[in-house]
Amino acid sequence: MDQLNFIVTGSSGYIGSNFIQQYPKSFILKKDKKGTISISQDGSTIQTVSGPCVLIHLATYFSLEEDDKDLIREANLDYGREVLNFVENLDLKKIVYTNSMYNFYEQDKERESYYTKTKKQFSNFLNDYCEKNSISFEEIYLDNTYGNIDKRKKVIPLIIKNIINEKSNPLKNPDNLINLMHVNDVVEKLQIAAKNKESRVSYFVNKKSIQIGSIFEYLFEYKKTQKSNENKLIFHENEYINIKNFVIDYEDIEIKEISNGLLETYLEYAKMFSNIRILSK
Repeated sequence: MDQLNFIVTGSSGYIGSNFIQQYPKSFILKKDKKGTISISQDGSTIQTVSGPCVLIHLATYFSLEEDDKDLIREANLDYGREVLNFVENLDLKKIVYTNSMYNFYEQDKERESYYTKTKKQFSNFLNDYCEKNSISFEEIYLDNTYGNIDKRKKVIPLIIKNIINEKSNPLKNPDNLINLMHVNDVVEKLQIAAKNKESRVSYFVNKKSIQIGSIFEYLFEYKKTQKSNENKLIFHENEYINIKNFVIDYEDIEIKEISNGLLETYLEYAKMFSNIRILSK
């Protein structure tokens, strides 16, 4: 049997870059500033990909701002259609698409946002496209990710940077809940999905949400004592709404415990900041 080729969009994003790091022989599909789509492997542009392929479509533009509607539409709808036109002559066996758990948030701001609507709209488009072309389709719903050095303006990096720099708790609403999955677990889920021949919908989220203020308290105490006090972390039941057949299936993935994942992430940032200070002397 021919080797299965992974074709990845969104390789410069957080999940995409971590996927490429772990599966460096993947093919990267991207569009340049002139609007030209190309495909590359190991840094070299190629003309085509031989053998069976799976498209892992991670490219997206996230924003809840009304002024960003054009950017959201271009990334979440228009670019996806351009990608399908680009790969139409390849031996495409499956498409793996990441959707957002914002679809099931209680808060209207997230659930009814233009971002969420475009993710759902393109999901419907992909489902029809795959049925028409006899291609397997897997849709994976994700919530918040964290882990390896994250350049996004997300709450976990913000908390960690404040603790390292001995600043106060930056959280305006410390009682809010967040659902977290380590990015390495998400990458493993994606490659399992790519190799699975079935069409399916899956929810890849943590079985519990966590109070974000307790994350600050947990890591702040670790910095002071160098001991992990997991009792500082406050967990709650998830509060998603309107989900049909909501089953969390981790398959054979050994999901990283939140306490361990947060601590590993903190230590990685601490090491990075220490190296920066040494170089700046």
